[in-house]
Amino acid sequence: MQQYLPSVGPTPESLSRSRRNAVDISALTSNTRTSPIPSRFGRRNAIDYTSSLVKSDWWHAGQPHAFVPRHNYGANPAVPFSSAEHVQAGVAMSELENHQDLNHSSALITSFLPRDWMPKRPFVRLVINWPGYNHLQIVKKLFLFSHNGNPRTLMEVAHDIADFYRSFIHEFHTAFNSAEHGAVRLGPNYVTFGHLRLLGMQLCNPSSGDWIADVSYVQFRAA
Repeated sequence: MQQYLPSVGPTPESLSRSRRNAVDISALTSNTRTSPIPSRFGRRNAIDYTSSLVKSDWWHAGQPHAFVPRHNYGANPAVPFSSAEHVQAGVAMSELENHQDLNHSSALITSFLPRDWMPKRPFVRLVINWPGYNHLQIVKKLFLFSHNGNPRTLMEVAHDIADFYRSFIHEFHTAFNSAEHGAVRLGPNYVTFGHLRLLGMQLCNPSSGDWIADVSYVQFRAA
């Protein structure tokens, strides 16, 4: 079922912000470099705007999204991630990879955790959840504290999660198992890293300290 994430469109601040990599995108728009991508250019999976000056939120906005399904973990501790520009729910992972666009980015991760719950180790285990690849049982160490014992910032943690998903797709997209319930294929011509948005993370197993990321993605559109 298609779902649409809330969208309010680009803000004046986002339109004036410079973008990484000085790439000429005149082939994508006849207007100024800061204009949104015209609707005549289909935003299907085959085009990766994240390699240009185009911010991910611009082409994510208003597009059909789907949420990666997971179990309901009730009142377990959770950490939300939201866009600094409030374009829509969550933050594009391609922006987090470049330390951009996260609301409360410099806040300490511990400020989002209940006082009666703190990890016993500097890191927690992040379970990579994606239907079609869960048979791989990939788990990553996500550090909430630095080597000197200080809590890390929300941006540092979000950046690491984005890196995990970038590496996961790069290394394992060919290990797709279509028999898994709700399987969604990753990789070229399917769902890529540029389609992903990070909405939050939640403790899924208090005894083991395992966490899981809440992720949505721009749905694949065939040519």
